[in-house]
Amino acid sequence: MAVGMVVALAACKGVPDYVVQPDEMAVLMADVRMADAVVSIQAREYSDDTARLALRRAVFGRHGVTEAQFDTSLVWYGHNIGKYQEVTQMSIDILEQRLKDATARAAGEAALSVAGDSVDIWTGPQVFSVSRRSPSQYVTFVFDTDRNWEPGDIYTLRSRIVSPLGGVRWNMTALYDDGAVESTTYSLNVSEPRRQELMLVTDSTRTAVRISGWIEVTPDGHRPAIIDSIGLTRRRTNAILARNRRNTQRLFVPKNKMENKEDADSVAEV
Repeated sequence: MAVGMVVALAACKGVPDYVVQPDEMAVLMADVRMADAVVSIQAREYSDDTARLALRRAVFGRHGVTEAQFDTSLVWYGHNIGKYQEVTQMSIDILEQRLKDATARAAGEAALSVAGDSVDIWTGPQVFSVSRRSPSQYVTFVFDTDRNWEPGDIYTLRSRIVSPLGGVRWNMTALYDDGAVESTTYSLNVSEPRRQELMLVTDSTRTAVRISGWIEVTPDGHRPAIIDSIGLTRRRTNAILARNRRNTQRLFVPKNKMENKEDADSVAEV
């Protein structure tokens, strides 16, 4: 009779006692994903197995579980797909909330302008995660003119692909004070995790008043799509580089200013 009561309680609970419970498992999965992202971002610091293992053990230790318990729990959830989907979605929600919190902190702490010949002016989150249920698949940015802008400045948008993605498209656009708009858009090669970059060379004969753009991330399957190490570098003009790059952008000039001119799009990859 007692055995029957124990079995009944376990059935009501839905998850065996030896398995990490759903709420805790969702947080643990989120922390493991973030630790994996740290390893990818700081590859030099975690170049050996000992450092990676220490980080992973620290994550499990914070939750009071062993890696063996985590693996056993994953196996159980894998055989109970309904519970697995619930826990996975909870984990995605946790990551997305952390991303929102990080974005809010970055916006509050970011400097309004940065001086220098070569600086990273990116003020948003450096890690971006998207799932099929995310409210948006876009990272957007806008930078308005400040005293450090100069005609002919070169802007390079960079990121690294961490997990397999369905696709990534980038755009950067410069708005000039005469109403002209110069833009470049490209679909990146996402076959392998690696750093990618998109370059925009502003017109040295015009004054840019705004640089804006977006990154569109398309998930692959049911796993969240992750890109990290996002940055936007501004450099001073380089005559040789400008000649090679500006003819690969599209320039639209108001008809009352000049006839429209269009060239082909391109992207630089590393």
